[in-house]
Amino acid sequence: MGLLALSCLYPIFFAVNNALKTRHDYMLDRFGLATQPTLDNFVQAWTRAHLDEYFLNSVIATLGAVILLMVVSSMAGFALASLRFPYRRFLFAVILSSLMIPVQVVLVPFMRTMLALNLVNTHIGLILSYTAFFLPFSVYMMTAFYSGL
Repeated sequence: MGLLALSCLYPIFFAVNNALKTRHDYMLDRFGLATQPTLDNFVQAWTRAHLDEYFLNSVIATLGAVILLMVVSSMAGFALASLRFPYRRFLFAVILSSLMIPVQVVLVPFMRTMLALNLVNTHIGLILSYTAFFLPFSVYMMTAFYSGL
């Protein structure tokens, strides 16, 4: 078991150790420990690849989608769990059945709609995409939560 763990962890250690070396230290000894660890390689990778911009885009899309999902799914889950109205179970079954549809089936029509609404390559488009694809599961989870209260 220890040998398996070592075989999984050594490549990670090797990559981090070599990333902490200067170019000169790496050329001298590729398998040795970093004698003078430096974060310059990480700073260069961050600035050259514009990772700050990509990170900010990810944060905006994730927070927007999570907030929108929480608002919509908690209201839908509460309504499905607490309120008694006609076709409540049918509506819940439709929401659950949408979990069984493969994403590939709806991808082309979804993309055409996004193109028609000029939402491609925008934060709003990405937030709405995440929300649309994760909403059925979120509604299911919120309905189960409110049913347990």
